[in-house]
Amino acid sequence: MLHSFLHRWPLFLGISLLVIVASCLLGWIISKFRILPETTAIWGLLRIPAIADRVSD
Repeated sequence: MLHSFLHRWPLFLGISLLVIVASCLLGWIISKFRILPETTAIWGLLRIPAIADRVSD
């Protein structure tokens, strides 16, 4: 299993970065068009605070 991961790490890294960029872009668009108030869209769609919350539990 480790060999498989080490062989495909660029794919995992690329998909992870793509998800982060897409969620940031979507949060910015929702915030820009005021679909949700203030920064709610950005914090709600950005996965990093959610990950940090899980780690701190």
